[in-house]
Amino acid sequence: MKKFFSVICCLIFFGTVSVADTSSTDTSLEIIEKIQQHRSIIYSALNLTFEQQTKINALDDKYFKKINPQLNQMNCIVKNMENIANSNNVSLEAIEKEKIKFENIQKSMESIKNAYDTELQKILTPEQQKQYDIIRKQQQQEIETQIRAEQLRQNNKN
Repeated sequence: MKKFFSVICCLIFFGTVSVADTSSTDTSLEIIEKIQQHRSIIYSALNLTFEQQTKINALDDKYFKKINPQLNQMNCIVKNMENIANSNNVSLEAIEKEKIKFENIQKSMESIKNAYDTELQKILTPEQQKQYDIIRKQQQQEIETQIRAEQLRQNNKN
């Protein structure tokens, strides 16, 4: 379940649902570090000017300050769901309640991500925007492949 949480959080940034390369004990700060690593790869390929780097760094700081509390909330929800699932009296209503909370936070994070993307596009040149989209899609595909591989490993264990 924690693995699922980590995966969801990262792919929210990448525009799909959720980081396959995260461990089951990742904290929100560790997830943010992984998102930063993915972004760093993109940014280094864009040949950003000093002014662009400065603006993007400020934008990233603002973004991460906004999502950190939400990642913490999501982590708590995942823990609650694990506790419910492991309890003697599992309640579908309780699980559904937590699921709704999770989805609401996910929607809020998606909104923050979209605002981030809008601001980032204003900083980049049209060519950099195209390059950004291409690299980001490649990263999405790599993450999705890692997720499928992890799911296969988990299924083979069972």
